[in-house]
Amino acid sequence: MKIFFRLFILALAAAALFLGCRRQLPAPLPAAAKTTPVYPERLRGQEPSIRVRCLTTTEPLTLIVGGAYALSVVTLDGATQSGEGAAAVAIGVSATAGGVKVGKDIYRAVTVTPRTAAPLRVRYDERGKIVEREFPGAFTFSRDASGRVQAVITLPLEDYLVGVIAGEMPLEWSPEALKTQAVAARTFALYQIKTRGGKDYDVERDTRSQMWQPQNHDARARLAAQTTRGEIVTEGNSLFPTYFHSQCGGATANGKEVFGASATALRGGVKCFYPSPRAWEKTYSREEISAKLAAKKLSNGRLLRLELLDENQRPLGAQPARAYFARLFNENGVERVLPFNDFRLAVGAERGQIESSFLVATHIDAAVKFAGLGAGHGVGLCQYGAAALANRQYNYRQILQYYYTGANVVKVWQ
Repeated sequence: MKIFFRLFILALAAAALFLGCRRQLPAPLPAAAKTTPVYPERLRGQEPSIRVRCLTTTEPLTLIVGGAYALSVVTLDGATQSGEGAAAVAIGVSATAGGVKVGKDIYRAVTVTPRTAAPLRVRYDERGKIVEREFPGAFTFSRDASGRVQAVITLPLEDYLVGVIAGEMPLEWSPEALKTQAVAARTFALYQIKTRGGKDYDVERDTRSQMWQPQNHDARARLAAQTTRGEIVTEGNSLFPTYFHSQCGGATANGKEVFGASATALRGGVKCFYPSPRAWEKTYSREEISAKLAAKKLSNGRLLRLELLDENQRPLGAQPARAYFARLFNENGVERVLPFNDFRLAVGAERGQIESSFLVATHIDAAVKFAGLGAGHGVGLCQYGAAALANRQYNYRQILQYYYTGANVVKVWQ
């Protein structure tokens, strides 16, 4: 009964925030309405390819090629060699001290590009279970800095985007919501491509970047990508990282404080039109928190007490609010202040853990109870808020310009 009452109070808090702080939106345009595309000279060009790191493993794996393929290798002395294969083949891949072993030979890197429509498949150990997955595009295997095999897929950005839409948003949502997601995800991906020079890959395939489901070819996701093809969000003529999240809890967070993102479009404080954000609770012992922080090298010793702080490092009150910092006191009275996003990721940020940064923390004996609203980091586009606006007949450009304050929607390739 106490838990139910607490969640009921959180729901009331969300309703009060929603009703009391709504920002007035312009009159909705028809969903099919168009604005004139702008082509910033500095950004426009051809559709780029994107490199997705789709797995890392210390265990041997097997690459399965369904037909003819091209092979390019970088030898241990840095020379490049290439060749062709005409038949289906299964190749073992594993990490060695100097690079990756492919079949019987060792290289710095190996790229396999299929010459047929058959996708490449990889069989590997995933948390103790052998799985086999197919991926589009060309595979590059190399050894990462931790001595693991890493597999990076290279494919056209628009093809990649279809799997991101399917991975990030329920496909039964409004087409305008899906198009909103498409443009935000395309922009985020392009920003990573433009800013990760010298790296082995541009994005991860999970929430460290964007959720990517390459096996999902749903027509609704493909239509959202096709109808917004080449469209991105800019601030002036500049790219910025178009962060997005599930539910903001009532208002979006300041991207500069959470991620160090300086774009005005991410300054936060945008009131959300999704009226029923998820209410959640999670309790950890102080020992658990201390151990989790120590594992990420964020600890200042055994935790005695913590405070949640706002963006000006003032303590939050007794009602859920946006936390930007966590002040930790150890048993010797030593104080340390961490960005709350770092604290949350270290302690646990998945469903059933500390689900958002819109919350309150209460000390109970030797434990800390966190109770909050929403899900995710809170920066940029609120996906549930976007769906709510789409259901009110706002089109995807209006939704993007609402959540990314002052931004433009422009087209940079056909």
